[in-house]
Amino acid sequence: KADRAATNRYDITDTYNSEGQQRHYERSLRSVPKGMTQAHSVAASGLESGAVYDPLSSQLDADSHEAAASSERAGARRLAAEMHRRAAKSDATRKKRSAVEFDATDISGINKRNKRFNEKIGRNFDAHTAEIRQNLERGTAL
Repeated sequence: KADRAATNRYDITDTYNSEGQQRHYERSLRSVPKGMTQAHSVAASGLESGAVYDPLSSQLDADSHEAAASSERAGARRLAAEMHRRAAKSDATRKKRSAVEFDATDISGINKRNKRFNEKIGRNFDAHTAEIRQNLERGTAL
């Protein structure tokens, strides 16, 4: 249990510390299909296993340039798909949370913190304030 608490101490969305950034990076790597990282790095470098790079050569191979450009386009598509997936997941979570939050018949707070405070204070003072609350609801309060 202590290991889990230490692992979850920093949220994935916490961008203000290096541990949260590292967890976000690891999650992003898990969402990339296996084998794509090595294949992409080889394609980006433009070198096969036996090829030698000559920096003085002024001729660019059109095939390797097109392959690198198509690889970049494929990477951009994967990135866009991943961002859309995360946005949809976030929207679904937000909708579910708001639906559960507003199912209550008596809304007694402006946010979660205030709602919790009202619950705590209600345990001690509801018995004493019940008559005043009823008068306010009827409109007969002084």
